[in-house]
Amino acid sequence: MARMYQKLAPCGGEGGREWDDDVYEGVKKLYVGQDLTRITYVKFEYVKEDGQVVTREYGTITQNPREFALEYPDEH
Repeated sequence: MARMYQKLAPCGGEGGREWDDDVYEGVKKLYVGQDLTRITYVKFEYVKEDGQVVTREYGTITQNPREFALEYPDEH
């Protein structure tokens, strides 16, 4: 079966940094915030093996972030 993911090198403007949130069973929700020219904020709701939800967020909220709900565990 073909690989469905690809690791990319960091890119973008100055001032950002890499992150590694560890390994989770899945992603339940994703929030994305932006200003006029770029993404400024991301928030992930991960699901652990035991069903506990863990939240990790990065960046600065400049406007109301958009919420993307995934159909966990069926949607990746």
